[in-house]
Amino acid sequence: RHPRARSTLRDLAEGQWQPVIDDPQAEREQVRRLILCNGKVYVDLDGHAQRNTNKAIAIARIEQLYRFPSDDLQLVLESYPNLKVNSEQ
Repeated sequence: RHPRARSTLRDLAEGQWQPVIDDPQAEREQVRRLILCNGKVYVDLDGHAQRNTNKAIAIARIEQLYRFPSDDLQLVLESYPNLKVNSEQ
């Protein structure tokens, strides 16, 4: 496993389970696009060289897929006032 895809002992002892983890680097007013992914993909995207060059994109992790965390995800989506909705199918 990638070292960044793990929780520390402190996180396990003092933290709590989060089915959706928002982007800690996001500047909410600038974000226009939100990428949803799992933890492993997040580590790859977060480590990319261009990660800090585009403030219009945020990355949120969905850590639980069954019993999809719709309510938790809705709270994250509502926290970004300028998200663009892609209506193309």
